Amino acid sequence: MRCCAQPWNGNSIIGEALRLAIRDDVTLAGVITHSTRIVAFRNRLVHGYANVLSDVVWGVLETDLPTLRAEVSMLLKDAYEESQD
Repeated sequence: MRCCAQPWNGNSIIGEALRLAIRDDVTLAGVITHSTRIVAFRNRLVHGYANVLSDVVWGVLETDLPTLRAEVSMLLKDAYEESQD
């Protein structure tokens, strides 16, 4: 099924936030699994969402989002611990 109502705002926000974070700290690209694919996926959703299959989006959410969440949680934990030293 093709999606044509609107881009998925959550994915758009994640991809844009990651793009900006990597711009400020390029080492994040090596820490976040598939960072370039995440940003590219965001661009596809925002600029060509009428041609994105909803099954693809759902697959990304089910498969890749848990990994991203774990990686970001670890980064936040590390940053918090560093701030406490």
